[in-house]
Amino acid sequence: ENGPPMDPRFYSIADLSPTGRIVSIIQAVYTFKTGQAGTTSRWIRSLNTGDIARAMFSKTDFHLPESDDSPLLLIATGSGIAPFRSFWTSTAKNPMHLFFGCRDQSELPFSSEIAQREKQGRIYPFVAYSRDAEKSMY
Repeated sequence: ENGPPMDPRFYSIADLSPTGRIVSIIQAVYTFKTGQAGTTSRWIRSLNTGDIARAMFSKTDFHLPESDDSPLLLIATGSGIAPFRSFWTSTAKNPMHLFFGCRDQSELPFSSEIAQREKQGRIYPFVAYSRDAEKSMY
């Protein structure tokens, strides 16, 4: 409203509520060396619970397989981990093998959900930490 029009920014949806009009996205807390965050990142961080935002959705073929027997390899590079959250929060019985990398354990999104589902035998995480001195993996 207060500035020139911007091109749309695309985010991966972490969860889309089938019963309500609620969309969850994951947005990294990253700032540039100058201390600035990107325009859209700053805007998303300024939102409060209950704020309404306009969104545009596009169709996708990204979905669980029909068979619950098919193991899933969830390789969270490039698109990140957010698109896979809907898989492990679903009622699917597929074995899920999650591959993800981050600097250290504090940067692992959804860590409590992943740990809970690992204890339940629903997900097998393989997480590489690049900056954790004790757990660094390359």
